Amino acid sequence: MTILAEGSALFIAALALHVLFRKRFESKNELRAVLGFLLGTPLVLALPFFAMKPPLQVLAALLLAESLSAAYAQTYPALKKESPTFSILRTIADSDEKGTTEEELFGILLDENKLYGEKLDDLRRDGLIRTENGQTELTPSGRRLANMFVGYRKWMGLPPGKG
Repeated sequence: MTILAEGSALFIAALALHVLFRKRFESKNELRAVLGFLLGTPLVLALPFFAMKPPLQVLAALLLAESLSAAYAQTYPALKKESPTFSILRTIADSDEKGTTEEELFGILLDENKLYGEKLDDLRRDGLIRTENGQTELTPSGRRLANMFVGYRKWMGLPPGKG
């Protein structure tokens, strides 16, 4: 097998285990569960290959699997929520042939609870934010994650709020 096939197979195995786990068990901290499965599984599965294949080949396949896992982990929160584009298309499709007004679409899309309520609950459950005395603040883990994304955006040359 080539490095591409081996790395892809490790990632697919990790993804399959994550999907099975997610369907059977509800995790209090879903972000950690995703990262644990997607980053830990390829590492564990690759260990036996160090005895059978050249170490550099195994490391390259592992690097590919971990890179794919990291990319999936970054997009996972967006994948589990309904996108505004899909909400618009679904609303128009559900309106049959009569169509819908832009006011109806804005009403659906601007529902504050729909946009932010679930996301705040997710961030709280994942231990990234906490609310005390009516003030919401980042936890140490949340601050590290925010700093990582701010640094990444600076490195990419993206101004705040754009891109």
